[in-house]
Parts: sequence; structure tokens; C-alpha cells
Amino acid sequence: MAMPNWVPEYWAKLNDENKKQADDFIKQLYLKQEGGQQKKTNLQFDVLKGQIWVADNFDDPLPCFKEYM
Repeated sequence: MAMPNWVPEYWAKLNDENKKQADDFIKQLYLKQEGGQQKKTNLQFDVLKGQIWVADNFDDPLPCFKEYM
């Protein structure tokens, strides 16, 4: 089956975000058809290292619930 002739016209009218979504969708369909899995790219670890913390009293009961304990 050939690509429909309306595809380039509609593609030109899409904004960049929708073009990316359409591209991702087509790649996903192709990989599904071929039986493969899409590789995850741009995976970054430790991006927020040192920016997230848990308070020392995190597990302490909240004062507003004292009467229920």
C-alpha cells in the first residue's frame, strides 16, 4: 500500500509537538509489527540527585491528628 497523497499536506499543517507524537506513533506501530520493542533513549540517572530530601521527622505523627491517637 502506498502512502496516501494527503499525508504531506496534513503533516505540513501540524505543529512540532503533534509531528513528534505522530512520528513516535508510527515508529511504535512499526516496531509492534516487526515484533520488536522500542529502545528507551535519553535515559538519565541522578538528574535530581541532591535536590530531593526527606525530613528527619517524616514518620512522626501530625499534631492535628493527636486527638485521634
